[in-house]
Amino acid sequence: MTTVMVVDDDQDLAEMLGIVLTGAGIDAHLVSRGDEVMDEFRNNPPDLVLLDVMLPGKDGIEVWKERSEEHT
Repeated sequence: MTTVMVVDDDQDLAEMLGIVLTGAGIDAHLVSRGDEVMDEFRNNPPDLVLLDVMLPGKDGIEVWKERSEEHT
């Protein structure tokens, strides 16, 4: 099954995306804080990430740089 990680602090938007993805047969993982994303990446690696830039804890750009450094 395809897995998509939705990283957004807007709970309503994240839940709506989760409902749409689940309805399409896609497993959606919702994360609301930038400082929680890396653990989720390691524990449940997604096929695709929808990543908000402005997040509490750590912004989306920092998250993606950290993720990229782990995989180089």
